[in-house]
Amino acid sequence: RRRKAWAAGGRAAPSHGRTLFATLCAGSAFFDNFCAPFLASFERAYGAAAFRHRVVVFFANVDRELVAAALERFQPWARFVPMDGEQDAGEVYGEASGPDDGAFVCDWVDGVRTCGVVNENTQGRKAKVDFRDTLLQTGIIRYLEHHESDFCYTMYIDSDTLFVRPPDKYLPPCGLEPHEEHGSEEAGVEWDVAITAYGRDFSVPWADDVADVSRTRSGFTRINGGVVIVSMRRAEVAKHFLQMFAFCSVWIESSGEQEVGGIIWDDAQKQQWKVWHDQLNREFLGAAQASLILLLSSFDVGRLPAIIGYDSCRVCHEPVEANIALEGPPIMATFRALPARELNNPDSMPNGGAFADDLLIVHLKGFWWRQVLSKAAYNVYDAHRRIEWNTDSIFLHHLVHTVWRLVLPDAVSERFPRKSRFIDAQGWDIGD
Repeated sequence: RRRKAWAAGGRAAPSHGRTLFATLCAGSAFFDNFCAPFLASFERAYGAAAFRHRVVVFFANVDRELVAAALERFQPWARFVPMDGEQDAGEVYGEASGPDDGAFVCDWVDGVRTCGVVNENTQGRKAKVDFRDTLLQTGIIRYLEHHESDFCYTMYIDSDTLFVRPPDKYLPPCGLEPHEEHGSEEAGVEWDVAITAYGRDFSVPWADDVADVSRTRSGFTRINGGVVIVSMRRAEVAKHFLQMFAFCSVWIESSGEQEVGGIIWDDAQKQQWKVWHDQLNREFLGAAQASLILLLSSFDVGRLPAIIGYDSCRVCHEPVEANIALEGPPIMATFRALPARELNNPDSMPNGGAFADDLLIVHLKGFWWRQVLSKAAYNVYDAHRRIEWNTDSIFLHHLVHTVWRLVLPDAVSERFPRKSRFIDAQGWDIGD
């Protein structure tokens, strides 16, 4: 049995700059299967050093007994903030699923019954997730209005991630302690915004050519918006970036039709947002990534080949300055792309599903993970996911989910059972 070095004890205490980690949890089932294990993984990775940082969970449509249990287990470093617009949040992560949502289609493959996930209505769900994420970003801004001087960094992170190790190497100390007044100008990085990008060293077991994973259709370096880090060295720039990140996500997704922040675009301006939607939304697989790319380009997508081209990814190697003001005087922010392979790895792992020695955060991204983990069904597959390609990820999730479940009262646990539903290709239930 392979020894999991990342699971061994005796780790040095994390020493990176004090960080605000902000995430979104919508829906009780999602909270149980992803958000609470996310918090347990943070505690496992950081140990006693967790108390130096703050994890703020913005939540909606979550059973309050689950929230109460998480608060009791993870305080004082974890805080829970109700989010505006809770009434439809259940649609985002499956609380209002249709009758056929979440089923498995099973068939015989090489003599073994194997089951694949049924992935319906993914695009509609994606749009809702992007819109909910804009509420998270504006929630972070409101939180920072009262706490910005307390932190060196703010990390916007998806709650379907797990910490394997703390990201010390990318978040150096900035000399800021909770009650010191010298402040954010001393942050120890040269960038204001760090995004995560797939590089040429990003390998997966399902593709022989790394470009199949890390290059977009039009030849750009692919990014993932699941982890975005903002330096607080210039707090006003940081907050403006977060606001524009939120607003641009909505405008790209809606082609400028959606009012946000009291801003209503005229017909000519809506046409420009439609152009950006058509250019970026599908290219970068979602409005969140498209918004980051638009800001990186200073709202001039013609600059992108030189900045984030697959063969010439300047931002992958050095800080790049961009104007993040859509109108009015320029507001300059410095961007840097850090390796998703380490900081935000959303894919299957080579080498029998083992974590690489430098992996920091694994991202359990996509419909496959939602089905497998919520239903404890480990014989499912799709083109990019198989159990044998994700062994360490499954092991870590099982570990931290068990830690979380230990604190739940039996009456609460019984309301959130894991039950798999299997159907054959003709739709007949074969679960028994």
